[in-house]
Amino acid sequence: MAVVFVHGVNVRRSAEYDTSVATRDEMIRQHLLKPLLLLSHDIMNPYWGDCGVSFAWNQDTVPQVSEKVTTHPMKRVGFG
Repeated sequence: MAVVFVHGVNVRRSAEYDTSVATRDEMIRQHLLKPLLLLSHDIMNPYWGDCGVSFAWNQDTVPQVSEKVTTHPMKRVGFG
């Protein structure tokens, strides 16, 4: 039997990702497999983050928002 952990969305491989996988694997061993006496079983972490979307120009066309919005946007144009 193997434990398969499938990650969610917006995950990209990095040193931080690899560290979190190692930490999660250790937690699975200590808190799931060890109490069940299943220490010799595999933990699989399929990675599919490289199959996601790629944005043109590294998202340079997306505006950078640095202003904190404190009022409802429609109130600024006379609505509400």
